[in-house]
Formats: sequence, structure tokens, C-alpha cells
Amino acid sequence: MEMDRLQPDIKYEYCDRPGEDLEGNEENDEKTLSQLWSSIKATVQKYMLQIQIKAESDMKSCQKNVLQEFNETINLLRVSYSRLSTEKDQLQNDCRTDRELKLSYLNRVEKLNKTINDIQESYSRLTTEKDQLQNDCSSDRELKLSYVNKVEELNKTINDNQVSYSRLTTEKDQLQNRFNSIEAELKKRNSEKGYSFINDKKTWTESRQFCRDRGGDLVVINSVEEQRYISSVFKEGVWIGLSDIDNEGVMKWVDNSALTKQFWVQGEPNDDRGKEDCVELNPKKPNEKNWNDIPCSEKRKWICEN
Repeated sequence: MEMDRLQPDIKYEYCDRPGEDLEGNEENDEKTLSQLWSSIKATVQKYMLQIQIKAESDMKSCQKNVLQEFNETINLLRVSYSRLSTEKDQLQNDCRTDRELKLSYLNRVEKLNKTINDIQESYSRLTTEKDQLQNDCSSDRELKLSYVNKVEELNKTINDNQVSYSRLTTEKDQLQNRFNSIEAELKKRNSEKGYSFINDKKTWTESRQFCRDRGGDLVVINSVEEQRYISSVFKEGVWIGLSDIDNEGVMKWVDNSALTKQFWVQGEPNDDRGKEDCVELNPKKPNEKNWNDIPCSEKRKWICEN
């Protein structure tokens, strides 16, 4: 549209006259053409100048607009930069916080894992202990039941024993009375027999000779009461009047009376190595099982009987 306004204002005065003789006017035509050319040239120069001015004006306007846009862009960039810097700082802080939080979480997770492992170990241990306790409780219940049954049996046994104890106490008292009577009788008989308890030690033959020199002989035992009485007097072995010196393997009393009562230690007489022919009474053994054959050459205390 601007180009239309800049069109040169050219007048065609001479071209619009019809019938005019052009040949007679060649000089005028040349002059006219020269003038026309000058006018066109001037018009073109004017137009070019207008174009240049317009271009410069448009250029300045464009530069101004570009500069303004550039400034606006710079301002926008500055605002964006500021905002981005703030966001960057915020992100850095957030990242730092996140790292710290992550580290804190990692530490917390490690602690929690350790706690979980400890709890699992404790759980396993407690489970084992619980199972053991259950087994123990089952065993304890069975043992308790066994103990209850045992206690019942023991109570019954105690009751039975109490009854037996009462009966035995009565029997003991009766036996004690009988024993006292027998002991008194034995003491009476012993005083009549005239036992002599010798604390010296001699061989069996020497001991017998000692008794015979005094009108007696080694003691002869014919009853359980007499055996118990003599066993209660001594604390160590003593010679009695029993041997198989005259006939090996045949025990005989010194008064040639029959051997009716015997109170041998288990496994005796055994005539060890063929040298045991005389008999001792060993009170350290049970009262009714304390006879033992030993070599006659051994030295013992002895009992004389008148």
C-alpha cells in the first residue's frame, strides 16, 4: 500500500494531443523527452529517498521494537533466573534435607533391622524355652501324678508301718522282757558256770592249757542266748573250745559234746591252706554269724569255763 502512495506524479501533456505533427517538432520532442527524463529521474530519486527514509524509519522502529523485546526478554530471563536460582537453592536445600533424611532413615532402618533380628532371636529363644517349658510342664504333671500316687502309696505304707510299728513295739517289749529274763538267767548260770574272761593273748593250745591248769577248759556254747551273751562281752576275737585238731574236718568241743548249735560266718569253716583248725568268736560280725576257723598259732584273748 505504501508503494502505491509513492508512485511518481507523471504528466503526459504532449502525448494526449492528437493530430499534432510530431516530425516538425523533433527538437521540441527531444527537449520534452529530456525534461521528461529529468522529471522521471527526479521523481525516482525522490521515491528512492522516500524509500530510504521509510526503510530507515522502519529499521529504527524495528530496532526499537527488537530492543524493547530484547529488554523484555532480558527482564523475563532475569525474573526466570531469579526464580530458577531460588528454586535451585530450594532444591539444594531439599536435596540436602533429603540426603540427611535418607541417612537418618538408613540409620533408623539399620537399627530397626537389628532390633528385628534381636526380636527374632528372642522370639526363637522364647519359642524354644516355651516348648521346653511345655515339655517340662508335661513331665512335671506326669511326675506330680506319679508323686501323688507315690505319696498315696507311702501314706498307705506309713499307716501300715505304724500299725506294724505298734505291733513290733509290743513284740519288742515282750522280747525285751524275755531277753531281760534270759539275760538274768544267763548271768545266774554264768555265775554258776564261772566264766573267766581273759584279756591276755595266747595261742589256742596255750589258752586251753591256762584254763585246764585252773580246773576248767575253754568255753563251750550250746545255746543262742549264750552265744549272744558272750558276743556282747568282747570287742575283738576270742578263742572258744572248738577245733578239728584231732580229726581234720570234724569240729569237736573240748568236752567231747555234740556240736548242736553253729554260728559260722558265711563260707566258714574253710580250712584256708589246710592250716585253720581252731575256732575264734569275732564279735565284730553279727551275733549269730561270727565263728571263724583260723590257725591255732594265732594269738587271741580267751574264755575259760569252770
